[in-house]
Amino acid sequence: MNQQLNTSVDNKYLKVREKAYNLENEIESGEKEYKEHILQIIHKIQSEYYKKYGTKIDELQDLLDAIEQYQNKGYRQLKKQLQKMYLEDMAGGGGDYSQKQKVMKERSKQLYDQYREKYCPQDNYQRKRDEEASKLQRSILGLSLHDGSDEKLRIM
Repeated sequence: MNQQLNTSVDNKYLKVREKAYNLENEIESGEKEYKEHILQIIHKIQSEYYKKYGTKIDELQDLLDAIEQYQNKGYRQLKKQLQKMYLEDMAGGGGDYSQKQKVMKERSKQLYDQYREKYCPQDNYQRKRDEEASKLQRSILGLSLHDGSDEKLRIM
């Protein structure tokens, strides 16, 4: 009953494993060459793009910075006006709290609408920004971007 286990490895099996190893290495080498080639193509296309549009991109960035500075100035003014209004309306003596709150809400809305009118006028630039914000809101809320509804989300 003394059987010996055959521990020798089948030669065909070793050849199959060696072939698989060699094919894996060949494929990995091909992938590396493919990635390098793709990166060269991307770099070439990016270079052409920036040669053509680089100065326009820089100019646009300068314009966007100027717009942002102007809007921030308006936002700071709005914030000061709202704080002043709160102190005058809510901290003032006597009166019905709910009535004060209602008046303050109406005045706040008016101030905000004035801010939007002056610093975010409804031109092509603003419509594009509002559309981008609406798409972002919809994606965050999980709404379909093309659900066909005419409901507009309020952009603040």
